[in-house]
Amino acid sequence: MFKKLRLLPILIMALVLAVIAFSPAGTSEAGNKIADGVYLGDQDLSGKTMSEAADAMEAYYEKIAASDLTINVRKLPSDVLNKLEAGEAVDTSKYDVVRTVKVPVSTFDFDYSIEEALRVASTLGQTGRLVERYKTLMDMKYGRAQLPLSYSVNGEKVKEYVDKVFAPENTKDPVDAKFSWGKDGLQVRQKEQDGLKVYNNLTVNAILQAFENGISDSISCTAAVGAVPAAVTADSLTNIKFGRVATYTTKFWRGNDESSSNRSHNIDLAARYVNGTMINPGQRASLNQLIGMRTPERGFKVGKAFYNGKVVDDYGGGVCQFATTFYQCLLQTELTVNVRYNHSLAVTYVDYSQDATLDWGYCDLVFTNNWNNPIYVECSTTYNTVTVSFYGVDERPKNRTVVYKSVVDEEIKTVYPAIVLEDDKAPAYPTREGQVLPAVKSHIEKIVRVNGVVQSTTKMNNDYYRPLRANVHVGTKGLKLTVKRENDIDKIYDQNGNQLLMNTKYEPIYNGKGGYYLAKDYKHDADGVAVYSGGQLVPVSNGGGSTTPTQPTTPPTTEAPTTPPTTEAPTTPPTQPSSSETQPTQPSTEPSTEAPTQPSTECQHTSFTEWKHILDNGYHKHTHTCNDCGKVETWPCDFTEVVTPPTTTSQGYTTYTCKICHFSYEGNYVDPIPTQPVTQPSSEETEPEGGDAGTP
Repeated sequence: MFKKLRLLPILIMALVLAVIAFSPAGTSEAGNKIADGVYLGDQDLSGKTMSEAADAMEAYYEKIAASDLTINVRKLPSDVLNKLEAGEAVDTSKYDVVRTVKVPVSTFDFDYSIEEALRVASTLGQTGRLVERYKTLMDMKYGRAQLPLSYSVNGEKVKEYVDKVFAPENTKDPVDAKFSWGKDGLQVRQKEQDGLKVYNNLTVNAILQAFENGISDSISCTAAVGAVPAAVTADSLTNIKFGRVATYTTKFWRGNDESSSNRSHNIDLAARYVNGTMINPGQRASLNQLIGMRTPERGFKVGKAFYNGKVVDDYGGGVCQFATTFYQCLLQTELTVNVRYNHSLAVTYVDYSQDATLDWGYCDLVFTNNWNNPIYVECSTTYNTVTVSFYGVDERPKNRTVVYKSVVDEEIKTVYPAIVLEDDKAPAYPTREGQVLPAVKSHIEKIVRVNGVVQSTTKMNNDYYRPLRANVHVGTKGLKLTVKRENDIDKIYDQNGNQLLMNTKYEPIYNGKGGYYLAKDYKHDADGVAVYSGGQLVPVSNGGGSTTPTQPTTPPTTEAPTTPPTTEAPTTPPTQPSSSETQPTQPSTEPSTEAPTQPSTECQHTSFTEWKHILDNGYHKHTHTCNDCGKVETWPCDFTEVVTPPTTTSQGYTTYTCKICHFSYEGNYVDPIPTQPVTQPSSEETEPEGGDAGTP
């Protein structure tokens, strides 16, 4: 006992010396030194002063901030993704890496602090009881002490990166197997390819977890990405015997002018985008999505379109004729049509209520394959036709037929022109341009027959087509005229509130003296719109009024005794509508009415030659000439139509005859009716297949 007590002072002295040996070397100008074995991450701070340690800590964090996070993209099976979504721990490292993505750590607003680490470093092995300090120093000498890491990343920045950058760049749509139709039936043209889908929330969690597990200059994680199988595979259709179940063709004009050339190009392009599409049983499809956005980047050009009852220029002009052709196949096969819009103006390549229009983000043609087998879509174009055909397995009874009959519920043919005043042009004979279309309410009737006996008649597609006005341009230079629309009629007034006299085409009558006649100064059939109906203009009193100070000394010349309507039937199918609404196959503008040669004011034009037919720049017109003064009157032809329907052995056509000059030609040729017994129209109810005919 005594001996042990004698050794105690010696042991205490040895312990103190040991502590001194392993402790920072006292206070100096550089400050206290950090004990051996102290680390910040993989940065060794042993023996450094506090100032040196602070610099080393800053350098460590800055190295990490300047490094990249490596994201491994692996195609994970669906069961693994389900486990991850359920919060289970899964080892994803055994799945092959498809690609790696490196993103700067600074993207996530990486931030840090060294204050806590410095405080801890300054106290390691220097505080506590002597024995505890000694034990701590010995542990650090033969091991390492990790200082607390203090850093953070911005979770919102991580989510923003995944949603806006990583997911779009690593998402890939599956590619269905591609087929083509040939003499041997359906042939595989290209095998299917799986797609990739990024699970955004799981990927955000994986990135955050990687930072939570510790930092270094080589942080990595695995993104939650799964394979998306193709809907149509090359092997899935080998046992299906496909046959043509529907086909439809419409005609268009592929002219040399830019408008019709662009329109034809857009029809070609839409057909190429949709050709080869396979619609699976139960699949709901959008024709807008099948064609894609009509943008110049995707090859579409500017063409004529119908928009809110007007003809406008828009990218994709002509696509709606393709949509209408496609819609006819939907009607034949009786696939479920979920969404369909008619044009705002009537088209001529199909009957009323049998058209369909497209406008990205607004008008679409959406349908569902309600058959038990897939439908293969084939699309093609020729110089002046576009054809859509459906191939599949038609399980409907062979003795059942379906036809669709267009029914006009109401048609308003009287369409008054829109008056356009032009202050930069001198008063003269007004000019007219633009196509005229009536307002129409219509629907179609679906007629189902079994063994030729009507089983049902279903009303479909209650549509309204707006009227289309012609534009009458009136020179008003030096005059103060205004236009007021009253009861849907444009009326022209002078500065004193007097209405201008109109002819039967609702155009002001030029007085040959730099002005127009006022209704109040002449006897006329007003009917509320001051329309002069023909015969010699007779002043109410001396002279008669005019919008200019100079008055004619004799009654003005009248319009031709017979004033045919202004609606024209073109000889060449015109430009067609755009992605918003298809333009009809009539020309987008009427030729301007020719200003007749100014006749002598003495001539009353009481005798004219017979009407003569002419073709002026592709437009049908007719003329007659005053036998007294030689004045030539020119008017657009006004055609009647007589349809000779197609049969199973002969082609159908339409005969056009002008009511005035009696010129006649044939157009709107329709191929013979296919002999297939199902869904083909009967001869008495066949809808015309294409409304455009080439120049006869």
